[in-house]
Amino acid sequence: MINRTLLALVLAAASTTTAFADAHSDIVNAMVNFKQLKSYHMEMTVGGRQSSADFLSPNRIHTFAAGNEVIQIDTTTYMRLNGTWKKYPGGPSVADTMAFASSHNGGFTATDLGMRTVGGTSLHAYSVKTLKTGNITTVFLDGSGRIVRMDTGKVVMILSKFNAPLTINAPM
Repeated sequence: MINRTLLALVLAAASTTTAFADAHSDIVNAMVNFKQLKSYHMEMTVGGRQSSADFLSPNRIHTFAAGNEVIQIDTTTYMRLNGTWKKYPGGPSVADTMAFASSHNGGFTATDLGMRTVGGTSLHAYSVKTLKTGNITTVFLDGSGRIVRMDTGKVVMILSKFNAPLTINAPM
């Protein structure tokens, strides 16, 4: 599963504001504007293993990985393993995770890497170093200032379908 710092970066990922003022401000704007998103989709590759997730504000996540599914609604988690759903209470709420993501507004440095072509699309690249952990992520913004890709070592996250209609319900 995604560690808390990585999840914070994922949740801070998408924005709806055009940026490109300076590197730090561009990334801060993406984080601040994240809370305005109603939904988004993420494809993630970790060490060659793929997963995907749909996020629906304010409190729902649906994750697909290795033939299994996890749905989190507030602090309730539902897991489908081998075709059977099970319900588990507890765990951090999606709202708590969003608040955690917002708390990183000043806890990083950013360096402008210029324009890069990724997957045939021209994107603005930034190197972002988290001050607390020293982790470095390459963050790619589209022309609207939305983070559409993040590369952190063996982890690649691609974000899309910003504010697309989405429904996530409890499976049982």
